Amino acid sequence: MPTILLVRHGRSALSWGTRRLTAVEFRAWVENYQRHGIAGDSVPSDSLIAAARAAAVVVCSDVPRGVESARRVAEGREVVATPLLREAGSAMPGNWMGFRLSTTTWDWGFHYLWLCGLRPVGEPVHGTRQRAREACTWLESLAREQSPVLVVAHWTINRFLAAELRRRQWLGPRRPAGENWGVTRYVRDAASPG
Repeated sequence: MPTILLVRHGRSALSWGTRRLTAVEFRAWVENYQRHGIAGDSVPSDSLIAAARAAAVVVCSDVPRGVESARRVAEGREVVATPLLREAGSAMPGNWMGFRLSTTTWDWGFHYLWLCGLRPVGEPVHGTRQRAREACTWLESLAREQSPVLVVAHWTINRFLAAELRRRQWLGPRRPAGENWGVTRYVRDAASPG
């Protein structure tokens, strides 16, 4: 039975911290976050490592925390990195009149604005949906040829992938696991069309 396992990457090496930032400082923090890999003490569970060993192929986002996470679970096996699995964009407008908020507050606030279509930085929501469709087409073809496929990606793009897989009649939870190293399984009945 074709199987796709969506995994959220390990905890970033860059701490979210508690310092309050302006929107401009937060934008710089995000750029720095994108360049970091995962923390040295961020360790996948034994069950995730076992799932990776059983996977026919391990694919991941091509940003450092995606690649490092995939390598950590793959234990020396080859991983395939692709920009199709990068995290979704965000809305980061203006300087917000000097407001100083925590990184978590900025992140959730800008994520919500991005979902509403307000001033995206980079890829808009419809672009992420299209990329998720392209990624799912690729993942389905991999899963038909060699299964299971273990996918190491990010919180938001995993949600878009899960929605698209379910739209294509894959069975699995509506929302994928959101915690670091969280795993969510999607299966396709071999008799299903597509």
